[in-house]
Amino acid sequence: MKTFLFYIVFVFGGLVFAQDKNTFKDHDEIIRSFKGYIRQVDKKNINGMFRYFNETITLHIGTNKPIVLTSKEEFDKLFISWKNSPKADFVSTRLDTIHVVPVWDVAETKLCVADATYSRLNEKGEVVGRGRALYHFVKWDKSFLKWKIYMISDLDVETVN
Repeated sequence: MKTFLFYIVFVFGGLVFAQDKNTFKDHDEIIRSFKGYIRQVDKKNINGMFRYFNETITLHIGTNKPIVLTSKEEFDKLFISWKNSPKADFVSTRLDTIHVVPVWDVAETKLCVADATYSRLNEKGEVVGRGRALYHFVKWDKSFLKWKIYMISDLDVETVN
């Protein structure tokens, strides 16, 4: 638990003190990778989704204990369950906002975070759900994808009245 709290403080510190979009050279590549991942989510393509993840994946959903997946089999089991649940009852995802920042303020950083707010849409284009999450990326040299997701942390969606 202490390690996880350290991680959160570390990442948020990176968000506060990080460079702006114009100085982070891989900003556009992260956005392309993220949008590619979301296309696979919309298709409910579990194999396609898996290509966007690192070998070890941490998912922190709600107030539950983080889930660490260390194999394709674990990934498949979890996302097949998701695919068959009401949470996957949408047709497409609209990206409402996304902010990408490196974790460290150095030119060759290998970690960054994408803070994304999105809406899930039905067949008529109506919003059936909203979400916000931090997508943590690591620079990856073992794949055609230069950046891979290693952790997703759900956040509360702020509503404006």
